Amino acid sequence: MVESRTDDGFVLRLPEPLPVPTPTVHQGHILVGAGLWYGAIAPRRGDVVWATQPGDINPTSAACEGNLCAFNTYSCTVVVVEADSGHLRTSKWLGPTVLSAPAIADGTVYASFTSARHRISDTGDIANGGLVALDLETGGLRWRHWLDRDVVGAPVVGGDGVHVSTWGGTLMSFGRDTGELRGAQTHFALGRPTWHRDRLHLARLQREAQTWRVDLLGLPAPTPVGEGPPAPYWHLASIPAVRGLAQRRRLYPGYDRDAVFPPAAADWPAPSDASRAEIGHPYGQDHIYGGVSPVHAGTTTAVVLGDQLVAVRDGRVTWTRDLSDTYERAAIAPYFTHERWDPRRAYGMRALHGYPPATLSAAPERVVATTLDGRALILDATSGQLQQTIELGHPVVNEAVLDDGWLYVGTLDGRLVAVNTADPAIDGWSTYGGNAHRDGHPRI
Repeated sequence: MVESRTDDGFVLRLPEPLPVPTPTVHQGHILVGAGLWYGAIAPRRGDVVWATQPGDINPTSAACEGNLCAFNTYSCTVVVVEADSGHLRTSKWLGPTVLSAPAIADGTVYASFTSARHRISDTGDIANGGLVALDLETGGLRWRHWLDRDVVGAPVVGGDGVHVSTWGGTLMSFGRDTGELRGAQTHFALGRPTWHRDRLHLARLQREAQTWRVDLLGLPAPTPVGEGPPAPYWHLASIPAVRGLAQRRRLYPGYDRDAVFPPAAADWPAPSDASRAEIGHPYGQDHIYGGVSPVHAGTTTAVVLGDQLVAVRDGRVTWTRDLSDTYERAAIAPYFTHERWDPRRAYGMRALHGYPPATLSAAPERVVATTLDGRALILDATSGQLQQTIELGHPVVNEAVLDDGWLYVGTLDGRLVAVNTADPAIDGWSTYGGNAHRDGHPRI
């Protein structure tokens, strides 16, 4: 399976030439899969330690706790395996399809699914997705809550809550232990939220007059209505949306956004009337790509807004980097044009329409942008100064894993690329979302 190997890294070709999600580094293994194959790879060398067939297609990025790792499959299970051996512990069917990765916290797996217009018996509302909390050891159901649609990227554990943004454009928060709904608000988030300094952070699409913009927001953690005064939210950064947005397609014209959900909590900012229009999610549903989410590197928060990489500290923009050349280098259109990539078709750069220019990982002192045209840009988190540019040789739409100076990334054409950066600051980003909570923080 090793396609090439040098002292500075390796390229591993997985058995099936399908897109590879963000790998997970845990207990001395790289856990990764694609198609009907899932396995553990030895870091730095690329040898297969163990391999298994999960029984369903397209495994997601795994979340791990102790010796147990959980990942979802596309249709449509949450699978728990032992990290050291690959031995199957539990496999639980969730719904018709699953478009997101799971999160783990304190022995509980949080996972979402689509539900094919499920009618809620006690209210008559129609739900097109659900969120469950499962026991990591046994797979037993702890609680379930219905959603408007499946979750973008993954559920996020922050504070005593679980927070999700859905493909329907809704941001929601639930109690971790009980599953009670604490807040719901339309935001058209471009990816999963993250958790930083007791606030949610998210990138969103917002309409203003006749134009569109992309914002970075900081939101208070919602509390049940009546339990304390509302907290103000931070509007951290905003830039115009990139060209091509007007040609987006309406993905869900029949969706009733008011179904299932109570009125928004008072401490969540209300969207403008224009942004309530039925535009659907700007990327379309995708089980490979997890959207645009902020990352938190020390005191710096970084996010891709449109075709710009923007860094914020203490509520102010501290540096930016133009990524528009990514589209030119890859000879593709900007992500708001909505041309979808079908992995079953012959691979080609023209097929990559539908993605932003880069996705981000973070270490305490570094921000790493992996780009559509196959580069890894390593930047100083404080100044934005470019430290290294690494040519990966393959297109990437997922976050890289950063571990002990090494960078590991899955590619769109079925490969795992490993590079020794020789930078000791490249460490702490072990999986999609940074850690098993998916909260956007590196953990050292």
